[in-house]
Order: sequence, then structure tokens, then C-alpha cells
Amino acid sequence: MKNVYLFLSNALLAFCACFLVAGCEETIEELTYYPIARIATLERDSLKTVLSYDELGLSGMNFYVYDTFVGQAVVQHKPNSMNCTINGVYYEIKFANTHGAMRAETITAYVGGVKNYTVNYHYDTSGRINQADFQKYETGKNTVSYNVYTYEGNAVVISDENGVHRLELSSEENTGNVCNVLDFAGASITSEYIINPDLYYLNIYGAPIRTLPAGQEIGRTQNNELSRVGKYRYSY
Repeated sequence: MKNVYLFLSNALLAFCACFLVAGCEETIEELTYYPIARIATLERDSLKTVLSYDELGLSGMNFYVYDTFVGQAVVQHKPNSMNCTINGVYYEIKFANTHGAMRAETITAYVGGVKNYTVNYHYDTSGRINQADFQKYETGKNTVSYNVYTYEGNAVVISDENGVHRLELSSEENTGNVCNVLDFAGASITSEYIINPDLYYLNIYGAPIRTLPAGQEIGRTQNNELSRVGKYRYSY
């Protein structure tokens, strides 16, 4: 009986040691948190999005065309993930293992319960996206696009399957981080899938671009909040 107890004790110690070692190997990255100001509405041409918030952040969006209600999205926050449905597309957002801020590691979109596309995100030491692997699921084939983001002084260069896109930046601050700057690069995969404009205000895409795109009309409120950047208009 004594030998049995000794065996069980040794086994328990070995299990605990393995558990501790495995736990030590799991790296939690410390991130700087960059808040996005809580805008009330986002407008572009005839499209308007009204945003609502709770203690966890963005909780819902209502969508309008010429002030006619066309749909809504409810955001569900979970400890290590987030999900919402927009225009019939269900988004499952899985976070990387981080502390201080949450950022997407993988986003998967489903249409009618069928996987439509997946994006895997990689970040540089400054917390900015430096690569995004976009996989589109289509009948008879799966295509993968590797999108690379290079930060060159006052410009961002995006390389994807459609070529090279260079976005010049201005010295104007992206006040409140409300502007989805990379949308101005003219890179369609980035604008539609990598940084989905409907998901931008969930603050899941890592460190934002801190200055505004060059050559765009910029408007500000009396409180120096951004009211316009090019095609976008903001209210608070």
C-alpha cells in the first residue's frame, strides 16, 4: 500500500510539473491600448451607421440608406472572442493571447452557416499589422492572398495579389483614431476584408495609423475632434 501511495504522489508531482512548464511556455504579449473615440454616427455618401456602446465597448450598429433603416448588428463580447452578424454575414473574431488590449488573431466570416473567408493576422513590434493571410472559400477552389504592410517613414506600402499600393500620410493627427486610414490606400482586399470597415470600431486591428492620409479634405469640430476625412463624416 505504501508503494501505491508513493507511486500516486510521484505521478501527481510529475503532472503538476508538466502543467507548470506548459503554462510557462504560453506567452502573453503586453500591448499598448490605443482607444478609438466613441463616435455616434459614421456617414459616407448615402450610407449612415449609428453606433451604440456599453461598458465593454461597441455593442451595436444600425445601418441606414438615405435615412431609411436597412439593418442592424449586435456585438457579443466573450473572454477570448467576439462575434456579430452584419447583412447576413456572421463574423467570428478570435483574439490573440495578449494583455492590455485585444486584437484579432483570426476572423472567419460565414454566410448561411458556410465558411466564406478567413483572415489570419500578424503584427510587428509596434503592434501594427504587417501581414494578413486572406483565404477565400469558393466552389471548387480555395484561394489565398498574402498581404504585406510596410511602414516607410511617412507612407504605408501594401503589397497584395493586385500589386503594390503606396499610401502617403500627412502630418495631421488621426485624432481619436476614428479614421480607418488604410482604407484610403486603394487596396481592395485590405479595404473590404483585412480591415472590414464595419468592424473597424471594435478596435481589434492592433495599433492604428496615427496620422491621416495625405491629400484628403479634413474637417474638425470646435473641440478639435475629426468631423470629416475625405469621403467619411463623423459625429460624436
